[in-house]
Amino acid sequence: MIDFNHCFNELTGNQPFHWQEELFKRFVGGTIPNECDVPTGLGKTSVIAIWLLALGQSLMTQQASRKIPRRLVYVVDRRVIVDQSTDEAQRAIGVLEEVGSKGTSHGDSPLVPIAKAFRDTAF
Repeated sequence: MIDFNHCFNELTGNQPFHWQEELFKRFVGGTIPNECDVPTGLGKTSVIAIWLLALGQSLMTQQASRKIPRRLVYVVDRRVIVDQSTDEAQRAIGVLEEVGSKGTSHGDSPLVPIAKAFRDTAF
């Protein structure tokens, strides 16, 4: 299992809240909630990074029956949040691409195995 706190910090630049750690554990366990009702300002857009880390871990362990869906549907009712979520997703992908392209020179990053798992799966 990946070190979620370290990976989350490396991917987002923030320490996770307790609810984010718990959501990661649920994702890994195969429980995908239908909604995320968290107060404003507590990091709901980080659900994207949490899902990405859970999917990466799933790919790393080569689970025969992956429990994490390959797609995340993110539905919001405000344009500013749509833009913020898009920026968050693009930034996370950029971090993984950078770590993955540097390979061994970035070997101390906990994201290297996750980036490799995504690259090897190539979906």
